[in-house]
Amino acid sequence: MRRVIISIIAIIACVGLSAQQPIRFDEALLLALEHSNMLKGQNRDVAVAMYERRAARGLYFPKVEITGAYLLTQRDIDININGKKGVIEKSATTLITQGVTTGLLSPEVAQLLRGAISPLLDLDWRYTIQKRSFGIVAAKVSMPIYAGGRIRAANRVASLKLMAEEYRMDAVTSQLFTTLVEQYYGVVLLQYAVAVRASVVNAVKTHLADAEAMEEAGVVAHSVVLEVEYKLAEAEKALLGERHRLEMARRALKATMNVDFDVKPTDNLFVDRNILSLDYYVDNAINLNPELRGAELNIDLAKEGVKVARAELLPTVGVMGEGSLYSHNLTTMLPRWVIGVEANVLLFNGLNKMQMLRAAKRRLESVDAKIEKARSDISLLVEQEYYNVINSLADIEASKSSMALAESYYNSVYEGFKEGIANATELLDAEVARAASLLSYLKSTYNYCVALARLLEASGLSHTFEEFRNNGELSHIENSLVNIM
Repeated sequence: MRRVIISIIAIIACVGLSAQQPIRFDEALLLALEHSNMLKGQNRDVAVAMYERRAARGLYFPKVEITGAYLLTQRDIDININGKKGVIEKSATTLITQGVTTGLLSPEVAQLLRGAISPLLDLDWRYTIQKRSFGIVAAKVSMPIYAGGRIRAANRVASLKLMAEEYRMDAVTSQLFTTLVEQYYGVVLLQYAVAVRASVVNAVKTHLADAEAMEEAGVVAHSVVLEVEYKLAEAEKALLGERHRLEMARRALKATMNVDFDVKPTDNLFVDRNILSLDYYVDNAINLNPELRGAELNIDLAKEGVKVARAELLPTVGVMGEGSLYSHNLTTMLPRWVIGVEANVLLFNGLNKMQMLRAAKRRLESVDAKIEKARSDISLLVEQEYYNVINSLADIEASKSSMALAESYYNSVYEGFKEGIANATELLDAEVARAASLLSYLKSTYNYCVALARLLEASGLSHTFEEFRNNGELSHIENSLVNIM
């Protein structure tokens, strides 16, 4: 196995010569958090919710409006009593005559009065109250003093929506974290897989050279050489496929990080067996899972929806004041300012508001049932991921035994081959089996890392992954590689 490890190290060193930037997992995480388009979009959603909350707070403040208008009516508004001149003249003459008859007026005074009335009757007895064209600019200040709870409910809803977007941000961050674990350590796994496949190709080439030499010496038939060549073609095909998968995995990792350079992960697969009890992760999931906590806000939103629907049935009361800032041709008979209290009471609108209230109450009942279902689903998800971690740890131990068995079998076959007891086919099969056991171990370790990340995401504990990574031991094969390097 030591010889295999040394050859793998040499292959990895050659791969490292390409134009790739070495990067640790924590560095990859920082880049992903900084450049991820998914997080950028969610950040904008949080900003939108924040501005909506500020807008809702503005409902508490007075509303100031300035309005202006210039109007043209059909005609002037006036008072015209020209048609009453005859009646007035007759009445005045009658009064003067009676004054003279009763002795209240002297003939001279009566004559003076009659002379004074005549010019008055010649005047135009018309008074314009408002000219047909006029303009006004006015300011109005209004402030609600009672709205049936509408304003408080609107502010509460805006705050809840902001909290929901923040929980969604946490959920997206956790999802990104898990995706990065899958892709980063997936590249690590495939780098080793390529190296293992390449070591198998090199080993088969060595066996082919030995078989060709033995054929020349007349020890083996040509069919043995053909069989080794076939095994070499299979090994090279497997290596090519592994390289293609590695290239695609690197592209996926680069896309997730949203960077413009090729990355080469340098961290190792790890194993930390300090997994706590299932109840610990379930309890944390119920209390910390951001998607569940965001969903639970729907209960509060539904309650506020009931309050809003009920408030629509209540009157609104506010104070207001309005004053003219500028006017043109506006009658002086109108006041230039007014203050007061205004109220609005809904009497009937086809029972629309009442039905909306009933719908809001039913929505609250529906949300309660859905949240209970969500809690149950989260608990089941945590349990599933928990046992995936436990099973991965069991697979790792089984893979270690398989590796030891495959190594022992290879050594025995190799010794038999040198002594002429085992044939080339058996030796090649032992070589392939040894590589397969190594790949199986690496795959089990990778599955553990991914299962752990998913468990922590479901439990709302993604931020503790670094503790497992820092405290965990290097995987069995990687520990040997690091010691040699």
